[in-house]
Amino acid sequence: MFVDRDIHIPAPGTPYLHYKGGSYVVLTVGRLSEQRDQLCVVYRSNDTHQVWIRPLGMWSEKVVWPDGILRPRFDLAGLQNKAAE
Repeated sequence: MFVDRDIHIPAPGTPYLHYKGGSYVVLTVGRLSEQRDQLCVVYRSNDTHQVWIRPLGMWSEKVVWPDGILRPRFDLAGLQNKAAE
């Protein structure tokens, strides 16, 4: 698999929290055949049980969370912090 150096590659089976509050589990990371873009395939685990595909660069892109802190759009630590509440 090709790996872009500055992008975090999430491990399959790992749960993450989206900055808007949804819980997701990584299914796999793959490549779009024509453009060779890396994509992350995730399963929304908390309500809709839908499968989503997002460009990997967007996956780890920094955004401002509701608490005002700049973190990755999908954050493993965020899920751990929510569980501790």
